[in-house]
Amino acid sequence: MLACVFNQEMLLADRRQRAHRLRWLYAGFVIVQVLPLFFSPDSFNEWLSGNGFSDFFERFIILHFGLIALLTPAMVAGAITDEKTSGTLQYLLTAYLSPWEIVLGKLLARISQLVLMSLAGLPLISLFSGFGGVGELPLALLLLSLALIFGVAAISILASVWCRLTRDAMLAVYLLGLVFFAVLALTTWPRFVALGDRLLPLRALTLEHGRLNWQHVGACLLTWSVLGVCCLAVASLRLRGAYLRQLRAVPRLTSRWLPAWRPRMRANPVLWRERHVVGLAPLPWLRRWPRWLGCVLVAALTFGSLAWALQQILPAGVNLLGQIRQGRWLELRGALRAAPTSGDAFYWHGLAALLAASLVVAVRASGCITEEREQATWQALLQTPMTTRTILRGKQWGILGACVPYLVSFAVVALAAGFYVGAIAAAWTVLWLAATIFAGLFAAAVGIWCSARMQNSWLSLLATVGLCYGSWIAMTGPVAVGAWFLQGMLGILAEFFDWLFGLG
Repeated sequence: MLACVFNQEMLLADRRQRAHRLRWLYAGFVIVQVLPLFFSPDSFNEWLSGNGFSDFFERFIILHFGLIALLTPAMVAGAITDEKTSGTLQYLLTAYLSPWEIVLGKLLARISQLVLMSLAGLPLISLFSGFGGVGELPLALLLLSLALIFGVAAISILASVWCRLTRDAMLAVYLLGLVFFAVLALTTWPRFVALGDRLLPLRALTLEHGRLNWQHVGACLLTWSVLGVCCLAVASLRLRGAYLRQLRAVPRLTSRWLPAWRPRMRANPVLWRERHVVGLAPLPWLRRWPRWLGCVLVAALTFGSLAWALQQILPAGVNLLGQIRQGRWLELRGALRAAPTSGDAFYWHGLAALLAASLVVAVRASGCITEEREQATWQALLQTPMTTRTILRGKQWGILGACVPYLVSFAVVALAAGFYVGAIAAAWTVLWLAATIFAGLFAAAVGIWCSARMQNSWLSLLATVGLCYGSWIAMTGPVAVGAWFLQGMLGILAEFFDWLFGLG
């Protein structure tokens, strides 16, 4: 019966042509990576001599494993949640199928599609590994890719068992990975660092004296395999129980462990619900946390990231946190103002905050209508006396209103640090805050538009993120040309007034 589930998944994948498009996109990515070598004769000569292999290998492997880690949850997280949304999982559970056959059949079908996609880069690695003198590299790359796909796919299918919607399962996996890498980058605990070394395929592929260390490769394979088997076992054991609990929709007996205050509902109930009931959290379990605690976390994260960024530009003997604990504010201010790149730290910090805020708003807005459809409440909402314009405006301004407390928490810490450091830092902070507001407006509008047009929350999320950041990338060229033209016009005007009035 395992083959029946596998064949059905492969048949659906063949009809949707999703894996076929991914293979072509990945092949195009590989071609883009190798094209500069043929357009630059010097680079190709370095290849022939074996000197350029390590740089190309490192860049290609980083992008290869990064794409696998990003695409695997998107391909696997809907394996169970799609059945829940369409109402067919109950028929699978009542058929002559055990839970482990359902989970394993769907997992193997999704993994096979990802493996076929990742094989597009294997001929390139096999070709150029000969130039680098590392003949066993293609085998190690293939084994580590299989282990990474299996591990991440097992985590994704476990999230698909526990979550109701595909979007929630995808976001849960991405959030878990982001937290893991953030803790790995900040912690110095030896056991956690050793676990990170075992989980990162890039460290396993590090060449030692021009050769691979198969002991590191084997440790990485074993770690991902054990993690995948454990997640697969838990998903098989909890499939029936988790789905029955979701069908019953039993409310929680315990109330909020922290109090939350909500104002009285005003003219637009949709705006009030989106702002004060649903909030900004994209996942249901995050919505049980009070808003004031989220504001405290945002302020703490802003302070910590700014402290880390400013510590990088200080001299080697100056400790920022030590100066703050000792109350040496004037000495610290002088050291920060003397640093030539203090404004750059606030520039990049503001840009990172804009990208993070726009991503959260886009993810939240991408499901505001598709969730109503999937929960069968959208038709009831359309039958109310409110017009469609009122409903959509209520959702947009409700999402943006939910962002205001978090934006204020970020702005208070960032502006205080900017004015403390200097005028350039404060100017960059103010400019990026204004740009964040407009980016949030744009991301909310795109998310609502995609949510109204797409069939489910998963497609709406992908379309929203692609349109938001794709349009920004596409506008980079025209904006750069406009800025260059404006700079030239201002330069001509400056020279004219200098010649006319002698202003210098």
